[in-house]
Amino acid sequence: MKKRIVFLLSLLMVLSLMGCSKSKEATKSVDPAIMYEEAAKKMADLKDMAATANLKMAMIQGEETMDMSMDMDIKMTGAGTEDMKYLADTKMSMLGMDLDMKMFYTDGYYYVETFGQKMKYAMNYADMLDKVNESTMQTGDLSKYMKDIVATKEGDNTIVTFKLDGEKMTEYIKNMLADLGTDIDSGSYSGIEGNVETTINKDGYFSAVKMSLVLDLDVEGQAMKMNMDMDMVYRNPGKSVEAIELPDLEGYTEVDPSEIY
Repeated sequence: MKKRIVFLLSLLMVLSLMGCSKSKEATKSVDPAIMYEEAAKKMADLKDMAATANLKMAMIQGEETMDMSMDMDIKMTGAGTEDMKYLADTKMSMLGMDLDMKMFYTDGYYYVETFGQKMKYAMNYADMLDKVNESTMQTGDLSKYMKDIVATKEGDNTIVTFKLDGEKMTEYIKNMLADLGTDIDSGSYSGIEGNVETTINKDGYFSAVKMSLVLDLDVEGQAMKMNMDMDMVYRNPGKSVEAIELPDLEGYTEVDPSEIY
């Protein structure tokens, strides 16, 4: 169970970074996919980011269903630099229990505190972001992950909605989690379906993302279906974020990532 939860937290981080991957310069256009690309590029160029995310999940295995909810407060400063820092405070509810969790990155190490345990492992987060920027979205053709793309105006905001291409997104998430150092074999995903709604503010940044996903997984050799609804709100995108106060680094045991994923 612990491995599954940390795995899901890492999956959330992948999804939250998905809209912040660099793409090629796009020509101004009313095409919804291009509008999304332009906003994604502006987000990718940010050094600082602050957001809140709410997740509701149902994990279905056979006739059993386990409901979970997570509230995350995420901050990142110095993205893509040697001074990059990331902090995610998480409150999770499941099986009638409330659990506080913490994940953060600094000085080449990723730290996880959960279930009373403190673990860390080496990871060059800046390199990971570079890999994201140079991999599946490098062509600037973000529309290859999208279907049924529609844009509508709501006041000063533009709402872009689309469906995810399941096969291509499955491969994208596999690659992203591999770059994070997770030990996931090629059979872990057999399918993914999803709907996304993004809000682009008057300054051209994402201000909110809503995502509904259905994933067929193989976790620790067991088939499982996961329904996930995520709401993410970016706080003052384009503005600097105050210095992140990280927890005390003492007491964290260095582990291989496969031990916790």
